[in-house]
Amino acid sequence: MDTKDTDIKQEPTAPGAEGNDGGFPQNNPAECGICFTLFDDIERRPRTLPCGHTFCTSCLIVLLETKNLTCPSCRVKHQTTTINKIPISYTIEEILRQQKQMLRHNEALASLMPSKNANTTEGLLPSNEDTTSSKEPGTPAGDTFTTIKPSLKNFLEEQSTSIDSAVDDREENMGQLELYRTHLAKWKQQHDQQMEKMKQLETLNKTISNDLEQEDCRVNNLIGKGREIVEQLKATQRRIQDITKEEEVGQVINQAFHYIDENTDWKKKYQELFPDVKTVTTSKKIRDVTKKALMMVDDEAGATEQTNQLIDFTLPLLDKVQILVNDQIHVCC
Repeated sequence: MDTKDTDIKQEPTAPGAEGNDGGFPQNNPAECGICFTLFDDIERRPRTLPCGHTFCTSCLIVLLETKNLTCPSCRVKHQTTTINKIPISYTIEEILRQQKQMLRHNEALASLMPSKNANTTEGLLPSNEDTTSSKEPGTPAGDTFTTIKPSLKNFLEEQSTSIDSAVDDREENMGQLELYRTHLAKWKQQHDQQMEKMKQLETLNKTISNDLEQEDCRVNNLIGKGREIVEQLKATQRRIQDITKEEEVGQVINQAFHYIDENTDWKKKYQELFPDVKTVTTSKKIRDVTKKALMMVDDEAGATEQTNQLIDFTLPLLDKVQILVNDQIHVCC
């Protein structure tokens, strides 16, 4: 028998048999690649590392205890120190949820299938004992209407009930969304009105700023005039003290009376003109309003982040809105 060279074909490796870069194999994306346990929604929720590989929460907690988190699949080291910083893979959870739902439906259908021969309609249709055949007028010979098996009928009724429940639930959700839209429109209108008032407030700030500047100019002028009067009064006083001739007395006294009258007029302006009541009170009100608005903006930045962390997103929509605005949301428009 002649020996011929033959090509040696390598058998294909089963998916996951070699693992990922020498790491843990993960044949089933629905199970953890470390403990090979199916993900769940309690202790083994799927979490995805920055490198893209997903493992269950329990195994990742154990890895974090070593203070050196290294991906079991690709051996990449990560700086994460707490489990909460590793995001949950909601995509995998949704896939698992859909798989479970399909499995329940398949099991329900399988329970209605015949145990003897699954490739026939035997079992789905009633036997001779529980079959009621009838013929409508004009029906060709051999064509009969057969009643549905009771177990299958019950299953269809259950599905119909589930659909009704889903429709009612969606209609209620959409109703809440419509009410939410009503509140959004109302809030937008309020914001538009407030922005218009803010523009008016800005105009008032500019106006009062100009008024304060003019008031400051008047005060500065009065201060300058007061200094002149003080210097003139001091000079007159020195002249009085230096009088040596009788004929100089009349001139110095007249000069003293003049500057004393000017000082009296200055004191009258000082008392009656300042402060400008309208300018000062308006400035106080506008500064207080503006300060409160700015403080609310600063406080709201931190309060929003805290509320987002505390809110229960499983609550009905309008209940969540009520918590956020801290006000009663009425089911009326």
